[in-house]
Amino acid sequence: MARTVVDLMTHHPRTVTPSATAAEVRAIMHTLRVRHVPVVDASGRLAGMISMSDVLTAMQGDGGEIQRDDDPLDQVTAAEIMNPVVQGVPQWTSLLQAARNLEASKRSALPIVDEKSVLVGILTESDFLKVVIHMLEEEAVAADELTIPPYVG
Repeated sequence: MARTVVDLMTHHPRTVTPSATAAEVRAIMHTLRVRHVPVVDASGRLAGMISMSDVLTAMQGDGGEIQRDDDPLDQVTAAEIMNPVVQGVPQWTSLLQAARNLEASKRSALPIVDEKSVLVGILTESDFLKVVIHMLEEEAVAADELTIPPYVG
């Protein structure tokens, strides 16, 4: 049986509502060391996604430089900087299809939703990289080539 996104995704990721400030989103990203924060409505349905790039763009002033004085992110809402066109991936989607979706879309995260479009998880490029590392380690062990301890980050 093919593995699905549920097998690899981060379940119940930290989310924000459209009314949250961009400063709150930045704080979540910094604290949790993540690069994407899903935006959900009051029912938990996916409304959009905010990437670190979206936050950095919001931090720039008119001249394109990052502002250091008054925090412009306190004046901007998640709704203003989110990508509202993001489609959620159904939770029964195969990992292969999800990987193809990530590669084709040139995005680095996929929101995972249930049949009612309620967010249930997030799947990122980093999740797939962990799978590749595990596969390569198993291959190296089988070939008796693993001479260095695995990286723990």
